[in-house]
Amino acid sequence: NVTDLPFVMALLYSDEKSVIDREIKVENLQNLSKNDLVDIFELDKCVSWISEHQLSRICLQFPDNLLQYSVDIAQHLEKKSCKQIYILGDTSYGSCCVDEVAASHVNADGIIHFGHSCLSTLSKLPVLYIFSKQHMNTEKFLNAISHLDRQSQVIVLYDTCYANYFDDTMFLNLQQLSTTMSHLIANSSPSSVDTEDPNVTKLGRQYYVDKDNLPVIYVYVCDSKQCRNLDNFVMSVSDATFYQFNPDTDTLSPVPPSSIIKKHLFLIEKVRDAQTVGILIGTLAAGQYLTAVNHVKSLCKKHAKKSYIISVGKPNVPKLANFPEIDVYVLISCPEMSLPNAKEFLQPIVHLIDVELALNPDRQWDNRINLEFSQLLLGGSEHIPCPDTVSSSMDISLLSNNVRVNGINPDSPEVEDCTSLAVRGKTTMAVITGREGLTERSWQGLEPNLGLTPVSSVTEGRTGTPSSGYTSVESNERS
Repeated sequence: NVTDLPFVMALLYSDEKSVIDREIKVENLQNLSKNDLVDIFELDKCVSWISEHQLSRICLQFPDNLLQYSVDIAQHLEKKSCKQIYILGDTSYGSCCVDEVAASHVNADGIIHFGHSCLSTLSKLPVLYIFSKQHMNTEKFLNAISHLDRQSQVIVLYDTCYANYFDDTMFLNLQQLSTTMSHLIANSSPSSVDTEDPNVTKLGRQYYVDKDNLPVIYVYVCDSKQCRNLDNFVMSVSDATFYQFNPDTDTLSPVPPSSIIKKHLFLIEKVRDAQTVGILIGTLAAGQYLTAVNHVKSLCKKHAKKSYIISVGKPNVPKLANFPEIDVYVLISCPEMSLPNAKEFLQPIVHLIDVELALNPDRQWDNRINLEFSQLLLGGSEHIPCPDTVSSSMDISLLSNNVRVNGINPDSPEVEDCTSLAVRGKTTMAVITGREGLTERSWQGLEPNLGLTPVSSVTEGRTGTPSSGYTSVESNERS
């Protein structure tokens, strides 16, 4: 049998037509002059950063909506820095993640990332972030938060596109309101006038939380569009009140508790019921992603579950439908990666926190969901070690009402791989062990049977039309 490699590639990876036909929302920055480009994209800062780090091969990473300016920016930086500049577009995963893999193809020693970013911790190259910029009326913002409860600690968080407003001046204004300002981890350090060191690092932000058990109010600055980072903060903090300040309307409104948390209770049960787990790679840039993969494999092994690593670029329904053996997928990605059509997937997609709550007996449900997987691993602020051995126990599935076994019985003999050969009729069968169920699977066409099928001569077929019928040459009968 001959494996149809082009067919396999078409199933697992996006075709070129979908990339060309994809509709791109372009930011409203038309007809920018050269000076506008220098100011908006902070090109002087980019040149200084390249010189400071003594870089020679720099990659510029753009989201789809900023690619129209990529050539002009690259030419300007190449002229000013006299270094080799490369443009990265159509990243393998989300554009919010730094694409270190693509940069390694040209042996780059630095990356400048333009646009929104998830600020995931990186593992290799130095990165400069140039965020998109949106307008905000600072006077109306300060007036809005001045009416909040002064008996609580108020902490201000903000989306990356408003980072340019939160400088030392903003810090002093917030300090007069007894309000704490957070700082983005990338490109910046706590304010030069800040006298308190941050004691919390979460989702790319650092800030100080008073340990006097005061009620905490979070104010998140983001526009009316769906803000994934805000949702993640709401899910990861259970004992605080959240408000959203919308710079588009200059309004401050309360954020209701996330209903997504209830969905995770269902997903935890799906993980416990699963026998085969697919570890879905959603990032190659976030630090410790390989550690997270190995951690999931370890948890699955302790509970006698099979696990397979699957990397297909940006996940979609057709790609994952090629693996019907998988009961549940564990997505290893940055916290802001979202699957817009998640309900259409044949199998549920969970995160590392769901696997931890399902398979780590020492981790208890506390009504919080932390999608930042690095915080759950060794060295993270929320790491809880899993016992080396998980004793066997039985319970009832809340989804199927079937009895299930948790853990591995240490007294049971090790299960050997199944290598029996089944033959039915003249159908050709292959020996496939349980371990090789997916790793040895391939897509194959018809069996060629070269030299076994006799060659037949060309004969005349039937003639006619559908209305008058068809006549066979041999029988001359009309059908």
